[in-house]
Amino acid sequence: MRRALSSLFAALFAAVALRADSRLVIIVNPESGVTRLTRKEAEDIFMGRQKRLPSGLVALPVEGLVPAETRLRFYQELVHLPMPEVRAYWARMYFSGQVQPPRQTQSGQETLEVVAANKGAIGFLEMDKADRRVRVVLELGEQEAP
Repeated sequence: MRRALSSLFAALFAAVALRADSRLVIIVNPESGVTRLTRKEAEDIFMGRQKRLPSGLVALPVEGLVPAETRLRFYQELVHLPMPEVRAYWARMYFSGQVQPPRQTQSGQETLEVVAANKGAIGFLEMDKADRRVRVVLELGEQEAP
């Protein structure tokens, strides 16, 4: 019994660790005209500093609220800011009337559907959730060529 419980806990821990190591990717609609993004371009779009995709289409950034850990990781990896600072940034930007924050979805699946249905949409999710309806344009964590 004790050995079975130990094996079960080890398997659960491995599954959680594997999920935590899943790379985050930035996705666009395949008809957006975008095949690749730099980290700087992605940061500018998701932080509201750039309103268009490199192809010229109006950008519709989309962020999934659930799971919260994915959103937390995304902003930490892309802009190196914790969520309280990201929320404070968007509060300032919103009340200044300059830009709107990203459209929020309730799941990675919903993010995938919104991006697949809108030419200018850009979102993020775990790599294993992306499918052929979208194009991966940047893997977070990969080294960008100089």
